[in-house]
Amino acid sequence: MVAGVENSRKRRRDSVLKTPDEEFVPELPNLKLSVPDLLKEFLNHDHHKVVQEQQLIPLPRTPSVSTILADYMEVTLANTDADADEVEAVVDGLKL
Repeated sequence: MVAGVENSRKRRRDSVLKTPDEEFVPELPNLKLSVPDLLKEFLNHDHHKVVQEQQLIPLPRTPSVSTILADYMEVTLANTDADADEVEAVVDGLKL
């Protein structure tokens, strides 16, 4: 064989498409949210407890979220002049 001829086959080009094993993840747009300082403090505290100290709360807990929201609705309607339909709409939105 002549030198350099034994590998005369052309190399197959690497595919620019992802293999079927790789999942396509679209690039998400950057969102800028204004977060109140008090909420930032809570989120930082929670992040520290969960990620760095690995403290998670076992679920289900007592009281449940549904119970807390029902109590909130009851207290809000009893102690303020808030519209019942509006309070119910807020609570229903939080349940989603």
